[in-house]
Amino acid sequence: MKFKNSNSSLAYNFAVTDTASITKIFIADLKGNSISLDRMENNWQINNRHKVRNNAMNIILKTIKNISVQRPVSESSYNRVIKDLATNGVKIEIYQTLNKKPTKTYTIGSNTPDHTGTYMLLANQEQPYIMYIIGFNGIMGPRYGLQGQEVNINVWRDKNIFNL
Repeated sequence: MKFKNSNSSLAYNFAVTDTASITKIFIADLKGNSISLDRMENNWQINNRHKVRNNAMNIILKTIKNISVQRPVSESSYNRVIKDLATNGVKIEIYQTLNKKPTKTYTIGSNTPDHTGTYMLLANQEQPYIMYIIGFNGIMGPRYGLQGQEVNINVWRDKNIFNL
């Protein structure tokens, strides 16, 4: 089986193994909602205003580290998946070590019909992939804090009123 633009190992390069080097994660949906998760000295903040829930941050960092390619999207599903990514996709940008430009950019699409994977496309690539995490049976969107295909700041905000 020949896949579009699969001649490069970059096509599989969604993961960031050194999550300690991540300084910022930008997430934007196609409805105009976006958030910036920024690493501060002692915590992560949303849009430099609100503290991020620790468990939400741990989940997204583990996801970014452990995400794997289940398989390329089949030729028969290719056009449908590309259209879905273009009309419903959520953009993820990952910044490392104070880079001004993202070191990883990809789009998260909808889930596979069996809900064991999620369609994703790396920036500047033509071949979408079905992504998953080994040992995790489920979809990726909620692990990126998405509700459906939308970004919601309240998913990320720390709910604590006082720090004891």
